[in-house]
Amino acid sequence: MPTQILCEYYPVAEGVKTDSAIIRKGTFVFKGCLEEPVMASIAASSNIIRISNPNIASVYIEPGKMEMTVHYGDFKRFGQPG
Repeated sequence: MPTQILCEYYPVAEGVKTDSAIIRKGTFVFKGCLEEPVMASIAASSNIIRISNPNIASVYIEPGKMEMTVHYGDFKRFGQPG
């Protein structure tokens, strides 16, 4: 099982940004500021390079608090309440 989650996102005119969060008791938190919704990839490892890998998913992230549920081996079926 992974010990951290990686997030790579693409703010307009800023290039690629990468962040990571440690998984503690099954949860993780990313902190930062966004000005607008952006496309992001979340992954269980920095070694994942193929989108077909079950431990990577593409999501939109937006300013404000967000919640998401992912399961190792099935990131593509992530859940977001609301």
